[in-house]
Amino acid sequence: MTRSGVPSTSDVLHALGLVSFERAGSAFHRVGDVDPAFALSFPAATTTEVDLPEIFPFLEVFQEQAEALWAERAVGSVSSPSWSQRDANGVDIELRAIAAYIDSRELLMIESKGVRVDERQTLQRAREARLVHEQLERTTDALEESEKRYRALTMDLENRVEERTSELRRLASQLVDAEREERRRIAKGLHDRLGQSLAVVKLGLSSLQAEANLSGSFVPQVLDSIDSAIGYTRDLTFELGSPVLYELGLAPALEELGRRVSERAGFTVEVSIDEPAPVSENSSVLLYESVRELLHNCEKHSLAECVTVSSRIQAGDDDGEFFVIVVHDDGCGFDPESVGTESVKDGFGLHSLKERLEYSGGACSIVSFPSGGTTVELSVVTATSTTARRRSS
Repeated sequence: MTRSGVPSTSDVLHALGLVSFERAGSAFHRVGDVDPAFALSFPAATTTEVDLPEIFPFLEVFQEQAEALWAERAVGSVSSPSWSQRDANGVDIELRAIAAYIDSRELLMIESKGVRVDERQTLQRAREARLVHEQLERTTDALEESEKRYRALTMDLENRVEERTSELRRLASQLVDAEREERRRIAKGLHDRLGQSLAVVKLGLSSLQAEANLSGSFVPQVLDSIDSAIGYTRDLTFELGSPVLYELGLAPALEELGRRVSERAGFTVEVSIDEPAPVSENSSVLLYESVRELLHNCEKHSLAECVTVSSRIQAGDDDGEFFVIVVHDDGCGFDPESVGTESVKDGFGLHSLKERLEYSGGACSIVSFPSGGTTVELSVVTATSTTARRRSS
């Protein structure tokens, strides 16, 4: 469109459906826009500089008439006969050439004549379908790439969470081990120093009482206080860390624990443990502390009359074995699903107990029914299985 609003020659030719080229020397330059359908049929004709006879061989015959017209330098036009030519999509197209001299310009126009309306629509739909298919493939590729990135990010996040969880568990285990070692050190100090000192004081005071005949004085009351202090020290020593566990092993330590809980709680504790227990020292300490936690829970909540503590060897995967301690009470029971929630007091103790056993390669299973008692199974890998696994790895 010209500035004055009058259509240009290029606009008029394009509106007529003609694809126009202007000769400049020995070459042809495209004039104006190209019809999209024509561009799809003859893509080589869409460039700025075009070798028309190479694209449309029939023009070699028609070009002599065009040259004669252009040589006259007068406004006019001449048309060629129609010819059929196969396009880029393998469809035979009927074409016609028009040579013109307009506005001192040597023009050569190509008109598409032979494609029927239904063929055009079919071709257009086919081309549109191809474009849609290509777009779908690009979209699918982009989605697959996004899914790969999402899976990679998810896997990386899961790995990080697993590593962080493992690190937190390891730190928690180290903290528990450090606390256990400190409790053991304090218990040993109470037993070896304070307990023996109190025993010496009691022995000396008893000797003094006998020699000085102080039976009617305050000495008996002091001796009773010393006995209470010795008993409290002994109980505190066992609460902090049983010396029997480290000196004699798991079975005697649990028997001593059962006897003490029976005397204090008022219910019977029957202990039957294989001796010696086929587990490492760390596993023995973990099992002892777990059974002590369970007996304390029985004392506080179960209303039991009898608690049994027994053991067995259980086969595991990969030819491994587990040492299992079973703690059963005939008390009121509870809902195992509530372990670790606020609905059960001391439930977090059981939850922590399960986590510590699982982190050590063991397990804790709880079976309980309201008014039906409770059975808890504590399992750890036997020492022989642990050694075999280390050798195989």
